[in-house]
Amino acid sequence: MTTENNPTAELNVLNDDGETSPQPASENAPPPASVVLNDDGDFSAQFANLEGLANPDEEIATGDTNKADDGSDTDAFDGGANGVNTKIQSEMQIGRPGMAARDPSARYMSLSREGNFGDQITDLGLTGFSSPSSRPARRPSFSLQLQHLENLEETDSESISTSNAGSLIDHRMRRSSLGASLSKLFGLGDLESLIDEDNMKNTQENEATTYEEYITDPVFDSRFQPDQMRCLALVAHNHMKPAMKTFVMANKNLLCKFKLTGTNTTMTMLREVFGDDASVKFGPTCTSGPLGGDAELVAIMCTENLGGCIFFQDPMSAHPHAADIECLSRQANVHNVLMMPNPATAYACMESMRIALKDGRAEIIPSFFKTLQSPSVAEYKVRQARVVKRNAGK
Repeated sequence: MTTENNPTAELNVLNDDGETSPQPASENAPPPASVVLNDDGDFSAQFANLEGLANPDEEIATGDTNKADDGSDTDAFDGGANGVNTKIQSEMQIGRPGMAARDPSARYMSLSREGNFGDQITDLGLTGFSSPSSRPARRPSFSLQLQHLENLEETDSESISTSNAGSLIDHRMRRSSLGASLSKLFGLGDLESLIDEDNMKNTQENEATTYEEYITDPVFDSRFQPDQMRCLALVAHNHMKPAMKTFVMANKNLLCKFKLTGTNTTMTMLREVFGDDASVKFGPTCTSGPLGGDAELVAIMCTENLGGCIFFQDPMSAHPHAADIECLSRQANVHNVLMMPNPATAYACMESMRIALKDGRAEIIPSFFKTLQSPSVAEYKVRQARVVKRNAGK
C-alpha cells in the first residue's frame, strides 16, 4: 500500500540514533525535514545558521551588509559562512596553532604556489617537515631562466657560441647548395623564404648563384661495402613522404653506400631517385605500414639484419597501425639499433655515418656490424633464468 492512495499512511524517518520513528503523512502536510546522519550527529546543525540567508548568486542590497572582523563590509551569506567556518576551525585547533593565525578567508581559498610545497605545509603548523633553513636554494622561475638565455652577450663572429650559433646557421644555410632542402626539413619557414629571396634576386640580376662548401653531400669512397653491413631502413608516414624524398636527395651520396630496405612506397621512391645505378644495393621490400610493413621490419631487426632505421613519423595524424609503430620503436630500443624518428635526428646522424664510412670507423655505427642490446636486457635475462629454475622441477 502506498502513501499516495492512503493519506493515513505513515512515513518512517531515521532519527539521529538510527531508530525508526513513525511520522504522519498527509497530502496537505509539509514534507518531513531531511536528516543527515554522521558519526556525531551534528553535521546538519553546522549549517543551521545559513537558513534564510540570501542566495549568493543574487545581488545583495547595499544595506544588507555586516561588518567583518577586519572592519570591511561583507554580505549576509559570507557572514554566515565565515561564522560557521570559524566554529569548525576553532574545534580543530588542537595541535595546529598555525591555522588560527591565518586570515579566516584563506581557510577556504586555494593557496598560491609560491615557493615549494613544504613551505606551505609548514605555514599550516603541521609537524614532520624539515625547517626551511635546511632546504636547498629554490630554483629560479622558468621565465627568469629564459630571460637569462635571451640576454647572453654577443661574441665576435669568429667564435661559435650559444649567442651567435643561430645566426651562424642562417648564414651557412643561405650559402649552401643544400640550404633550401634542410630549411624545409627542419621546418624553418622564415629561413626558407630568405633563401628563395636570395635566389630570386640573383635571377633578376642575371647572376649565377654561388655556394660555399658549408653543407654538402660530397662524393666519397666508403671503406665498407654494402654487403658487409646490415641494412638501413627508410620509412615515412604519408604526410612525411615529401620530406623523406627531400632528405634522400640531400644525402644520396651517403645513402647509396648502404643496403637499403623499407616499406613499399619509400622503396619505390628510392628506385626513382637512384635510377639504374647498379652500385646501389637494395634489401627486401616490405609491404605498406598499415598492412604489416612495420612488423616485417621488426622481423628483419630481430633476425640481426637491420643496423639502423630512418623513420619519419607524422606526429599530427592518427595511425591505424599505431601498435606496429610502437613495436618497431620498442624493438629498436631492445636491440640498441640506430633509430632516427625525425629529420633533425637523421641529419645529425648522417655526418657521423659519413665519417664512419669514409674513415673506416665502424665503432661509430656498431649496430651495422654487431648484434647489440639494451643494457636492461641483461637484468631481464637474469630474472627469466630464475623463473625457469623455479619451474624446472614442477
